[in-house]
Amino acid sequence: MQPLSRVERDKLNQRESNIELLRLIAMVMVLICHLDFHINGIPDLNDIVNNPVGNVARVVFSSLSKCCVIVFVFISGWFGIRFSIKTISGFLFQCLYFSLGAFLFLFIIGINDFPPMGLLRCFGFGDSCWFEKAYLALIILSPVLNIFADSVSRRQFRQTIVLILLFQTVYGLTGSTEYINQGYSVFTFCSIYLLARYLSIYHRDGVKRPAMIYFGCSVINVLIYVGLGYVNYQGLSRAMLIPS
Repeated sequence: MQPLSRVERDKLNQRESNIELLRLIAMVMVLICHLDFHINGIPDLNDIVNNPVGNVARVVFSSLSKCCVIVFVFISGWFGIRFSIKTISGFLFQCLYFSLGAFLFLFIIGINDFPPMGLLRCFGFGDSCWFEKAYLALIILSPVLNIFADSVSRRQFRQTIVLILLFQTVYGLTGSTEYINQGYSVFTFCSIYLLARYLSIYHRDGVKRPAMIYFGCSVINVLIYVGLGYVNYQGLSRAMLIPS
């Protein structure tokens, strides 16, 4: 199968209502991920033993929602990022609009005392805003990724994606490479972007039984998390379900 031409791809890359619905679902997933563990606490081995139904249910919801950020990156890869100064400035404006707005609101109601470092964090300095910085780097790298996707053969494309995903799964999940940061990094964003580009070019009709794959992976994730809890390997189990 020959890849679609850029003109054909641009015609197909129209915003669709189902994609917009997927964005909304991903937003809800982000809220679930942060509310479940960050507010209610992280269930440990004792919690699971004392209240298995309630705490395993929390793990299930977090596992189902874990892909929230990946969904946003995947949509970007499916349609392809068109690099321009307007794209970058628009993204930065959105980030600053909400971060500065929240910062000023907290200052007005007296929760924030306007510390200089807090203001700098609104611009991405410090250890906060990992998503914004990783996605900004993805936008900057998108021309290179698009050229790669349009120029290599289908076989080379597939082999590259498989090797990248295998590499980051083995060394990222075990914490052996800091720059992968267990998935919270531009490295992971680039790999998901390329995966989405590959599926968009060569599997436009979709993957067979996507719902089964999604729920199957979520069930496996829950079983691994609970199993790691029983062997008291909380570091790895936390990374599987908790957003940074």
